[in-house]
Amino acid sequence: FFMAGNWPIFVAAIVGLVIVVWRRPSGVLLLPLLLLGLASTHLGIRFTMYGGAILGIGLACGSALLLQRVKAPRLISVIVQLAILVAVSWPIVKTVEALEPAPVVDAPLVSALLDLKQQAAADAQVWVRWDIGYAVQYYAERITLVDGYRNSAEEIFPVTFVNAAPSPLSAYQMIVRNAQLQKLSTPLPIKGVRRPISSNPFPDLINQLSSDDFNAYLFDLKRPKVAWAHELPEQYLLLDWDGLHKAHTVLNYGRWDFVQGKSASGVFFEIPKKAKLNRQAGVLTLGSKPYPLRSLNQVSDQQFKRLLWPKNAGWHAIDRAGEGVTMLLDEAAYQSMMVQMLLADPQAFAPYFELVVDHFPDVRIYRVNPILVDLPTGTSLFSGANYGQ
Repeated sequence: FFMAGNWPIFVAAIVGLVIVVWRRPSGVLLLPLLLLGLASTHLGIRFTMYGGAILGIGLACGSALLLQRVKAPRLISVIVQLAILVAVSWPIVKTVEALEPAPVVDAPLVSALLDLKQQAAADAQVWVRWDIGYAVQYYAERITLVDGYRNSAEEIFPVTFVNAAPSPLSAYQMIVRNAQLQKLSTPLPIKGVRRPISSNPFPDLINQLSSDDFNAYLFDLKRPKVAWAHELPEQYLLLDWDGLHKAHTVLNYGRWDFVQGKSASGVFFEIPKKAKLNRQAGVLTLGSKPYPLRSLNQVSDQQFKRLLWPKNAGWHAIDRAGEGVTMLLDEAAYQSMMVQMLLADPQAFAPYFELVVDHFPDVRIYRVNPILVDLPTGTSLFSGANYGQ
């Protein structure tokens, strides 16, 4: 579908490609690229770019060779090619019309990063989604654990784990343990950098440990076992509104079960805002499909209001003024740190995290607190005590 626009065009292109190979046997050299395109179902959507051009050759050249074979008049050939052009372009036009242009880096994010630049130590590391890693490096002039180049599934796992974590403790433990492992690692051999860049330890960790051992390692993050060390560089966690729209991908990676070989992610999707809400019953209805709600989180540029229906065993909705969609999340997705730390009271994440840049609801940046104490197994930390001091 992503290579051709719709199924009829895809089938016609395959038939045309068969004609091309039949009439011009050297066309068999195109097939490996087509196979790469078809493999996008497993390798990722980017691989569709290899198949799209080949399907185009099948449509255009296949139809031309067929018309040439039946000795069709030239005018008929021109009309057929123009018809193919319209048929191929129409899905693209409709897709473009449905898309709303949006900046890759918006003003609130830039402003937040400039604020961070004034506060963070020069060797600080920022935990942020890979697709805005370069923006952090440029505007805040601080290193990130992942970016547009360092974005393999193994590399982004610790960042997605922190975003998908069900508690601030698990997120905190992941960040601190990662920082400790980085401290022991050899800096990346990159020339021209102002300061050494520590390697991401998780690709090696994932490949070296068995699935059972790595799952046990992740389970251990739920306990307050590791304390901060004086020599570790500052760590910051950035959450942004755009990240909520990518929650499905983040949760899919961050809650991967290495034993089962599949994700245990929470459920997240978006529906058009034209859905109607029954406030008394707490039911959101789109057409004939009802969505019982446990909460409705109404967000504007300055305010946050939550409506609750505690008796409902349903969805959590997030609705922002000015957006055309409403986000629906199940309990697991809603309780993840990427949602809670962006929308909830920042004091709820003490003593592990301290809010240092607040551009609610677009961007929030937390500093990971240096809790300089020994933490015996089973110790609980409470926000009432000043552990940082």
